Amino acid sequence: PSALTLGTLTTTSASFSWTAPATAPSSYDYYISTDPTAPTNTTTPTGNVNPTNATAGSLTPSTNYNVWVRSNCGPAGTSFWIGPLNFNTPQIPGTMPYAQNFDSGAHNFSFVNGTQTNKWFVGTAASNSPTSSLYISDQAAGTTNTYSHTLTRVHAYRDIEFPTTINSGQVLLKFDWRSLGENNFDFVRVWIVPINYTPVAGTQITAANSGGTQIGGNYQMNGSWSTVNNVVTVPAAWNGTIRRVVFEWSNDGGGGANPPAAIDNLEMSVITCAAPTNLVAGAIDPVSAVFNWTAPTPAPAGYDYYVTTSPVPPTAGTVPTGYVTSPTVTL
Repeated sequence: PSALTLGTLTTTSASFSWTAPATAPSSYDYYISTDPTAPTNTTTPTGNVNPTNATAGSLTPSTNYNVWVRSNCGPAGTSFWIGPLNFNTPQIPGTMPYAQNFDSGAHNFSFVNGTQTNKWFVGTAASNSPTSSLYISDQAAGTTNTYSHTLTRVHAYRDIEFPTTINSGQVLLKFDWRSLGENNFDFVRVWIVPINYTPVAGTQITAANSGGTQIGGNYQMNGSWSTVNNVVTVPAAWNGTIRRVVFEWSNDGGGGANPPAAIDNLEMSVITCAAPTNLVAGAIDPVSAVFNWTAPTPAPAGYDYYVTTSPVPPTAGTVPTGYVTSPTVTL
């Protein structure tokens, strides 16, 4: 057979399919293992099937597996094994509202560090509050939040289940972060990808190779802790599915300043009151100004607006300057 392809993944099962050879055999053997060592002619198959697809069950969540397939021609013998097809079964997913401060209990993150020099850890080498975080370290035990200038691409991910219905069509992805590094060369990226995509150590994620969506830009050039609130527009196809939230650290082989990436106080929740977008200025004269914005879906009953000569942004407790029922205001 040829073209061994991964299908549907669950926490305890995986389906896969392949293309029959020109002369189809009577059946196919498949072999699945956590050991990357290829099977031999004498290896006992995990199963035997007649169609060109199979589903392996009783798998362990958050585990790396390899699968091979061969033709079984009965008395005529068997073909060589094709594969391996490598995949990770999903974690038992987190549910929204989701919160992780990396301090209490199991954090349930998976790491794709491989043999890269700089790796993801959870520990006490960096923290915004209270004592632990997710961070990059070049030390074997992760004792420091430091990195070496050796080309690195590593990933830490958590699987999250999206609700069946998200009326606002928006989710808030919030976290504390710091990452100094080197501008445009050493940085953190955040992705939401399908669960049948598992990052590869040493390989940078792209929308093309993952089928995923990058959230925000490059998180870099910030040596102090900051909080970011990402409003994620949720495609209808994500509703009721499990998605993989990936933190990706990349650095080149040149210079760069410590510390590298550290992530803390991760939260993910459905936005019940969707924010408007595209705030723009219209006509402005010496004593008045018009501002317009785009209503979310569904549109709210009205909008608060806040005007000040101070550049300090308002908080949830700030008293609004006024209220309007349509997406425009004249000051």
